Amino acid sequence: MRFFCLILLVCAGAIGLPMACSREATMAPSRNVDFMATAARSLNYPIRVQFVNVSDSTGAAQWDFGNGRSSKEFSPVIPYDSSGSFPVRLTVTYGELSQSVMKRVEVPFRRISVAVLYMVPKERDFDPGLLAAIRKAMPIVQTWYGQRLSGQTFTLNTPIVDTLHCSRYSYEYGVNSIDLLNSISEEIYKKTAAKLNPNEQVFLVFYPMGIASAEGVGIATQQNGIDRRVGLIGASACQSLTKTDPSGQNLGYWTTAHELGHALGLSHNLNPDALMFGPVDNSGYFPDAPRPVFLTCQLTSGDKVILQNSSFIR
Repeated sequence: MRFFCLILLVCAGAIGLPMACSREATMAPSRNVDFMATAARSLNYPIRVQFVNVSDSTGAAQWDFGNGRSSKEFSPVIPYDSSGSFPVRLTVTYGELSQSVMKRVEVPFRRISVAVLYMVPKERDFDPGLLAAIRKAMPIVQTWYGQRLSGQTFTLNTPIVDTLHCSRYSYEYGVNSIDLLNSISEEIYKKTAAKLNPNEQVFLVFYPMGIASAEGVGIATQQNGIDRRVGLIGASACQSLTKTDPSGQNLGYWTTAHELGHALGLSHNLNPDALMFGPVDNSGYFPDAPRPVFLTCQLTSGDKVILQNSSFIR
């Protein structure tokens, strides 16, 4: 009895990325069993992978895709909800004979990006006007960053709508609004990290609840070796996005760009014309000057250096 061991490469020709595969040593009957895999281009999950059965046999196919899905189609298209290396097995049965081949298929990471979430509070109804305003605002903020970074900016994903089932998160339950916002962002991070890869995304969350004395909070910290990057936009800023302010000082646009800056690693400064103008110590003291006007506010030279060296800016 002879055994054969082959090492194969599956090429993701549609995206120009190689997919490394390994093949098990299997008993070799008279017919060859094999497949190819190609991942479609996508900035959003799921990433769809086309599997092509190139076996000699036209027998019955049984697939196991390593992500909890299976199929008996001859050449199926399978969605993957995350990136990574997946053991994919194809078994072909013809007559009384069966042969299997297993390859590890690499589903590519989507481009690291800003994941936008509209979190509907449990106590509120979904507001289609706010979602439309968020979708309108984000490309404007994206373009603003690009104009100040010589064309470099972040990749933007399609907004996700979800519900945060935490009724205690309304302002009357909070004494210290910053602590409250931090606890909300922690909760949101845990919730969204289950759906999105925290190594790939900045989470920018629109959460239309009243927060005493604060419009939002941005966090860029590291926990257990993983960056936790959350920008949280509160009620007044969310409401501002849906309105036209004749003065041009749109609180929603400024807060969105500002809190995103925090989630990307920027800190407050005392330049009243800069996007990141704000308190610079733990006392919460806010300088006695008007909030910068979006779109005319600027990034400082130091902020530009931080962003241009960020993996989130391309």
